[in-house]
Amino acid sequence: MKSQFYEDIKENVYRFFVEELKISRKQAIQTYKKIREGFGGEVSLGVEKTYGIDRYRYFAATWDLDPKEYIEPNENLIPIMEQVKGRAVVLTSAPFVWAKNALRYLGVGQYLEGAVFTGEGDIRKPNPEAFKQALAFFNCLPKQVFSIGDQEQTDIIPAKALGMKTIFIGGESTVADYSIKDINYLTILIKKIEKEAKW
Repeated sequence: MKSQFYEDIKENVYRFFVEELKISRKQAIQTYKKIREGFGGEVSLGVEKTYGIDRYRYFAATWDLDPKEYIEPNENLIPIMEQVKGRAVVLTSAPFVWAKNALRYLGVGQYLEGAVFTGEGDIRKPNPEAFKQALAFFNCLPKQVFSIGDQEQTDIIPAKALGMKTIFIGGESTVADYSIKDINYLTILIKKIEKEAKW
């Protein structure tokens, strides 16, 4: 919420409101705050329900950013994705336009064909129903799936509530089943877990 990425999204939203609603920047800022509060942070849903503006048009105007401005590539990511190809999905609250740009920039989109679940629908993380999409995709039990992420509130806690195993990336977590310093340790941990697994 305090990142440059978030600030740039907000600026795009303000411009979008100015152009679409024919209001001043000051009014656009107030409109944004009001919608965020009124719809529990789900701005796209608020825009659609309050003003009748299609959420996909809203996303295209506000989230179509260049990932190289915000994401530092990791040379180990492609080898990691090669090892988990066919066994991984992306579950993000971000809209498809951003997910597509980010995955293409990172060079891993081809490993996730049909396996990207985005936040364009009404059900999004941290709603546990969003995680059920991954379970349905793999047609497996929660205990056979790992939710891997860097946000306890959106990636770890709701997944654990469903019975998934969890891996927190970015330090120590008091709620995740496993914690790793960064993604470079992921395949080592997964191999260790699979060796010990009894399912």
